[in-house]
Amino acid sequence: MGGEFLEFLKFTFGGGTDFNTALRAGLKSMKNEKAFEGADLLFLTDGYSELSERPLIREWNEIKAERKARIFSLIIGNYDAGGLQQISDHTYLIGNAENWDVAESPASFVKAISKPYRF
Repeated sequence: MGGEFLEFLKFTFGGGTDFNTALRAGLKSMKNEKAFEGADLLFLTDGYSELSERPLIREWNEIKAERKARIFSLIIGNYDAGGLQQISDHTYLIGNAENWDVAESPASFVKAISKPYRF
């Protein structure tokens, strides 16, 4: 699965990112869907945005605790998480997506995602 994940990370999807809008939509789904109890969410981005809405940050952290959910943020091609570390259980930065060296390998990120939630 690790190889497939690395291949997926090479794709470019285009478009822009607005963290506040994306997280607001995710929060709505999380609150309205009981199936998301204990969910692991992956926020995959180039990091060129900014999480800036304090009430949204507070609400995300509350719903994560209530639903026993986790958020993992993977930022590719940037050395700034744009504030995602405020809601993420683990934030991983890959500054140079063209030439990964051992230190930039997403292996530690994949390992963090694979750990079960501790109640």
